[in-house]
Amino acid sequence: MVYAWAEWRDHIQYVVVAADGKVRRTLDIPLPGMSMVHDMSLTDRYVVIYDQPVTVSLKLAIARLFPFR
Repeated sequence: MVYAWAEWRDHIQYVVVAADGKVRRTLDIPLPGMSMVHDMSLTDRYVVIYDQPVTVSLKLAIARLFPFR
């Protein structure tokens, strides 16, 4: 997982990668803010991405303060 703060302040991406390493699908998932996405669940039919109540503050991170609220 990667936090690309400049690009993903209002969404995350779900990416499907084939066995050969090629990206098969990319889907942007809108969020109300920059959530700290720590976990997800994967089944045979579904991917569950949790929009956690913890957000990341780029302003605090730049100030070298604890960025999670």
